[in-house]
Amino acid sequence: MEELDPRIIDQELLDEIISEFRQNIEDAIRHILLLEKNYEDTESVSALFRIFHTIKGNAGAVGFEKIMRLSHEAENLLDNIREKTLEINSQIIETLLMSADVLTALVDEVGGGTLFDERKLNDFMNTISSYLSPEAPRDAPFTLKTKEVSFMRILIVDDEFVSRKKAQKILSQYGECDVAVDGTEAVEAFRLAHEEGNPYDLITMDILMPDMDGIEALKRIRKWEESRNIQLGKGVKVVMLTASKTSDSVLSSFNEGCEAYVVKPFDKEGLTKAMSELGLV
Repeated sequence: MEELDPRIIDQELLDEIISEFRQNIEDAIRHILLLEKNYEDTESVSALFRIFHTIKGNAGAVGFEKIMRLSHEAENLLDNIREKTLEINSQIIETLLMSADVLTALVDEVGGGTLFDERKLNDFMNTISSYLSPEAPRDAPFTLKTKEVSFMRILIVDDEFVSRKKAQKILSQYGECDVAVDGTEAVEAFRLAHEEGNPYDLITMDILMPDMDGIEALKRIRKWEESRNIQLGKGVKVVMLTASKTSDSVLSSFNEGCEAYVVKPFDKEGLTKAMSELGLV
């Protein structure tokens, strides 16, 4: 079993996340079977992307690296299908079903079951990668995609003055930082930035705030993006930056579409690592 971070996980959270993983995998299998019947089922492709994105986020939040790595590869595969740079065939359907089976084994592992062979996992992920880069070496190491951003636009959302100043000091070297003191201001700032044609690349969002909390603000931001046909994974990157580490807050954050979760008290290393994993730096 992978080593857990005691700062953000306890038995209650572990049980909830395992239950959430199992439900997500069950939903994924249902959509894969629908896709097997109709390769043009774009709704199932989008649903599968969201499911694997959620699994990746929840796994990354609590340090389940194997689950995060596999769901990330499956997410990349689905993104290429969604963008029509890759056509579905019977082999891809079989690979998606196998992804669900392997994820189930990895969930069993974190629940105290049999360890899943690391080499088999790497071989399977290389199989997924081969669809995306047929000429790439089969033993290429797992890497996260990177995105070149010369100078980001960043929105820091926090009702605590000290936290805002600390985040601004760390993040200002990576881009232009604006601040908001609650969720209502955050949603308005996000919307105005789009209207001005200069949207944010990154939002750090506290959860526990007056007026409108961070989860509700995140939900409204993702709903606004969806209404403008901005697909999940293509919009602003949102990092939840909060002292809240309850099971509800962690699961709700990723279910609403955040990309990372950094626990307070945060430092430069933690924020930089989150941005690096998102391909922002």
